[in-house]
Amino acid sequence: MKATISPADPEATTSVTVEDEAVRVFCDHGRMYEVVAKRGEEVIPLGVQDAGVSREFDDAGEPGYVEFYREDDQLYVRDAGSGNGAVQRNAFGEIDLSDGEPSLLTGDCTIGLGNYIADLDVERTSRDQQYSTELHVEVERARRGTSAIPYKADLVEKISDVRPVDEVESEMKELVEMMRAADDRGERYQTLLEDMEKRLTALRQVTPDDPHESLTEQKHDDYSPEARRIANAARRVRNYYLERSNE
Repeated sequence: MKATISPADPEATTSVTVEDEAVRVFCDHGRMYEVVAKRGEEVIPLGVQDAGVSREFDDAGEPGYVEFYREDDQLYVRDAGSGNGAVQRNAFGEIDLSDGEPSLLTGDCTIGLGNYIADLDVERTSRDQQYSTELHVEVERARRGTSAIPYKADLVEKISDVRPVDEVESEMKELVEMMRAADDRGERYQTLLEDMEKRLTALRQVTPDDPHESLTEQKHDDYSPEARRIANAARRVRNYYLERSNE
């Protein structure tokens, strides 16, 4: 599994690949505020100049880069401490990365860095641009036959209590459909599938105050336990595949 990072500008020709080595993205003041990607000792200019993107380390030695890395054959992005924060954006919305927690990369997305464009007297260069620097991340599963199910299950676990109810339901629906289409007919697998189906049915029976808020943001006390049940069911699916990959 690997990811290719490039500026969101359609005319950009520079890119960097994330495989075994982590990649840090930051602003290099010594290169006229150029945004660069650092992989090991290799520094790759991304063809963007933006002083709003944080340096790799500030004067006090505190990190300010955004890092892409692979762990247990899964790809992650995290904000190590950039001054203006960073977001991960996909078809379902935005994930704020400023808390420093790793975010799973399950598919193509955009990473926003630097200054929020609404605060600048700058004309947008694209309809979707919201930050002064935007990076496109293309995710590729390198190993043929690698199932996408554990990655989807990992995503469901991570978003179950923080993302809007309608988004969680959509991701769970996709996970259940993927599991139904798989060739595995073992007893344990069928139990995992039935558990996910039950959780999806239970979620659909929930009447949220606001479907655009997470389960833990709803007023009713029984919603938070449901988020935990969803996370536990998804974790069991993911662990099932991890155990099989180690056999």
